[in-house]
Amino acid sequence: MSYLARRSVGRRLRVLREEAGVRQGIAASAAEVSQSVIVRMERGLPTRVGTIHIKALLDRYGVGDEEQRESILAVVQLVRQARKARPRWWDAFAASLSPEEIERIELETEARSMSLCGATLVPELLRTADYQRATARALYPQDTVADIARRAEITEHRWKSLRDNDTRLEVYLLESALRQPLGGSEVMADQLTYLAELGELPNISIRIVGPEAGSHIGLHLGNLVLVEFDALLSGGQPEPPIVFLPGLPQDLCLDQDGQADRYRDAVAGLSRIALPQDTSRTRIREIASDYQT
Repeated sequence: MSYLARRSVGRRLRVLREEAGVRQGIAASAAEVSQSVIVRMERGLPTRVGTIHIKALLDRYGVGDEEQRESILAVVQLVRQARKARPRWWDAFAASLSPEEIERIELETEARSMSLCGATLVPELLRTADYQRATARALYPQDTVADIARRAEITEHRWKSLRDNDTRLEVYLLESALRQPLGGSEVMADQLTYLAELGELPNISIRIVGPEAGSHIGLHLGNLVLVEFDALLSGGQPEPPIVFLPGLPQDLCLDQDGQADRYRDAVAGLSRIALPQDTSRTRIREIASDYQT
């Protein structure tokens, strides 16, 4: 919960600062920290800011409502608790993961639901090991066999975490992505058979957007992941969603206020045109059979 809670604290304090008309430099002076610390904190990045600094900022921003102050301080406490949480499965892979990748994994563990859109490829979390190796060889040509195996192992742990947390997955796949013969016919047949099996799980919905849909938003989206959350505190508002856009050299994370809105609307648009789940499973199995002939 560390990154999600830090992000929540930073967002709330930034809003309060802007409403109070206080510049970041003035806020830094009030808390007796550098301006760069305020910048990092408002972005949800790690800092050494403690409760005494947060209280000083709340005073400077004129926040006198005790309930509001206690709510923010309660989330600060969640950040402190998360720092002490050990061990975490990804600690064993720390040398292979960037800070951004670790933050993404943390967010996935806290997700209430995730919407995965695959316009050109099967989403990473739903790939078989062979399909993952085929994509990794093209995406990371400098990687050794051991590097690729480690990436696949990390993805397997991410999937297990989502399954154990009973995270709801809504998956939308363009049929054209399933007809791209990545890794060869045998790899594709196994991948599609695996997708059909996943679609029978109670917490996963896999739906196909076929060519009969005509012109639609999915043709312009590319691959994306929309992550949605519950409230951090009982009775509070859900945390704002985050969007990840796969790319090079790393995935783009859209986590600022309002950035996910258009993508949430796009996912809703796909939901309206995608085939029903049962029909989608039948279509997936039919394409798998094509690869087997």
